[in-house]
Amino acid sequence: MKIEEGISGIKRSFAAVTTLALAMFACLLLAPAPGSAALPSNFERHSETYWVWYGPGSWFASSGKNDLNIASPTGQLWEKYGAGGPG
Repeated sequence: MKIEEGISGIKRSFAAVTTLALAMFACLLLAPAPGSAALPSNFERHSETYWVWYGPGSWFASSGKNDLNIASPTGQLWEKYGAGGPG
């Protein structure tokens, strides 16, 4: 009787480990690709001569070798990147 209890315990443990492994594998398969959730859906890739940036399609930029200035269509929102002097 004790041997049968030991064998059934091993079978239960094996079943639990197998179920856990299958669940983890399923999560990996169903997870979105890492890059797909990294950007908001309305962002586009913008290319400048020296820079590449991502933002809404209607935004624009001016750039040089050392800096990048990004602005909204109205100019109310803006961001400056780089090593350029005071703007």
